[in-house]
Amino acid sequence: MTPATADFEKDWLCQAADGDRHAFTNLYTRYLDSLYQYVFLFTRSAYSTEEIVQDVFVRIWEHRESLRDVESFKSYLFRAAKNRVIDYVRTQEVVERALSRLLADQKADPETPDEAFDYKVYYHIVQEAIGQLSPRKQEIFRLSTE
Repeated sequence: MTPATADFEKDWLCQAADGDRHAFTNLYTRYLDSLYQYVFLFTRSAYSTEEIVQDVFVRIWEHRESLRDVESFKSYLFRAAKNRVIDYVRTQEVVERALSRLLADQKADPETPDEAFDYKVYYHIVQEAIGQLSPRKQEIFRLSTE
């Protein structure tokens, strides 16, 4: 970054700290692509990357008063993104563990006699209802469900 660019950036930071949306938009535009690429390296998901990037910029805007003290916006921005990515990874790990436990519990619990009986009753009712459909509708139903 050239000294002139650094001066512009420092001006934008001070203006953004005072609530100037145009100055903040300049910062946003300048770093959006590189921040997106950085976050995508960790998430490998366009949706998650967009959510994280948006969240980082929103949080910075909400705490814009502190921008006046920032020496390097790029470092500040990428540190904020790193922290948000760490939160994302931790959340994903928790979700994966919960799903694993649910699946393990599901496999561990054998079907009870009541559940088996209910299933047979409902299966019989559904088969009777399917039998009342026209042959073409029966075919469509079976193709869509089976």
